[in-house]
Amino acid sequence: MNEYVLILGANMPSKFGDILTTLQMCVEYIKSEETIDFISQSKWYESESFPDKSKPTFINVGIKIMSYLDPYQILKAIDEIEKSCGRTRKSRWDSRVCDIDIIYCNNKIIPSRNILEKWMNMKIEEQLVETPQTLILPHPRIQDRSFFLCPLNELSPNWRHPILGKTAKEILDSIPQNALDVLKVI
Repeated sequence: MNEYVLILGANMPSKFGDILTTLQMCVEYIKSEETIDFISQSKWYESESFPDKSKPTFINVGIKIMSYLDPYQILKAIDEIEKSCGRTRKSRWDSRVCDIDIIYCNNKIIPSRNILEKWMNMKIEEQLVETPQTLILPHPRIQDRSFFLCPLNELSPNWRHPILGKTAKEILDSIPQNALDVLKVI
């Protein structure tokens, strides 16, 4: 069985209601999936939009699940959830009604160590114009995003990053305080 942490986020209301209502519905939908065992949920967080801070703030929550589904099957399932909420992909990091990221699956590196390291080390200017054409795990920006790290640390503080060699707690403890200051529990 595979262990996953997913981070759900949004900064726009959907046809189902406000941001929080939409994300709660997504969590309930995931809980109801027969092929997924729901383990736990993090607190709810609010953070400023990235990289354009002038856009509406985001609400995020993390969930830990177990499933016999492989990461590509999980990705397909979460894509369907996003679409059912009305998500469209216009441009990278645009405002959205629902975004579900797979943060990790066990200690798997997908598709390869080289590709993961390329995306982990990519400068922000390049990330703004390039989009990965395949699933990359663990998520290549974990170490840079407090809205990933805080829920991840709640759900799996001892999960060890297969490239960095640090636990979720150690990564969280190493980020600058100003990265945490933009995050608030709601």
